Amino acid sequence: MFASTRFPWLAENGGLATNLWVVSAAGGPLERVTHERNGADEPTIDPRSGRIVFARWWTNRFLASDQAPSGITTDRALADPGDRVDLWHAASIGTEGDGIRLAGGNARVRAETMAYQPLVLEDGTLVGVEDDSTSLVPKPVRPRLVVFPGGFAEPVHPASPVSAPRCARRRGCPMVASSFRSTRVAAATTGST
Repeated sequence: MFASTRFPWLAENGGLATNLWVVSAAGGPLERVTHERNGADEPTIDPRSGRIVFARWWTNRFLASDQAPSGITTDRALADPGDRVDLWHAASIGTEGDGIRLAGGNARVRAETMAYQPLVLEDGTLVGVEDDSTSLVPKPVRPRLVVFPGGFAEPVHPASPVSAPRCARRRGCPMVASSFRSTRVAAATTGST
């Protein structure tokens, strides 16, 4: 399983969109399992469900507008104020590419669903990378780890000097470094990634 731009699909920002591909261990033809308009990247496997978890670029260049005759615009100056849809979040699909759904995050606050390079730990905790530039375009600004205990929760920032002590005091807070290391070691010994 890997991400590639081999299917020539232009993302809304004009670059090539990445999508996920699989090939059996015995060989055979490649099969595209995502059909993302803007990007599917950084696939991994959820150790509990076997589902594919990946970073999905969720964006829409069309914005609501009271000023545009059609009620829709691509000009941010004409757009109504409000939440913008433009971030990488962790999505989950079945191994055949079916049943897409959010893999974790704080679903009540759109910006708190960002999780690029997602990893699901054995207890269901989602670990990823967030950034001030949620689309990562034109480049990341301040990337940092984000942890969603149990998958769907408010974010915890383990490297932050303010939230790390709070996390350590909270019952059930994951030990991110040791969990990440043990998950990677287990994946390496079983042959899964």
